[in-house]
Amino acid sequence: MLANDIVNAISKALTENFDNAEVYIDEIEQGFNEPCFFIDLLNPSEKQIYGDRYFRRYLFDVQFFPTNEKKSRQIREVLDKLHNVLEYITLENG
Repeated sequence: MLANDIVNAISKALTENFDNAEVYIDEIEQGFNEPCFFIDLLNPSEKQIYGDRYFRRYLFDVQFFPTNEKKSRQIREVLDKLHNVLEYITLENG
């Protein structure tokens, strides 16, 4: 499924670029350790265009939970880096 491939690619990019942050993709557990990321798929949609051709839309929510120290600064630093990290993710074909 393409959505799972995209989530896995996002997770891999976050893991490779944010060394000390855990990445959660299925659900976030109570008592999780910060810093961490949570990736969620929001309302996927599919529209038939013509014959067996479809337009699929996937929206993803990437949440960052900073440590308790210097939260605002951490969030700004991660936000700047996150744009660059996710701009060029690649999907690996199994």
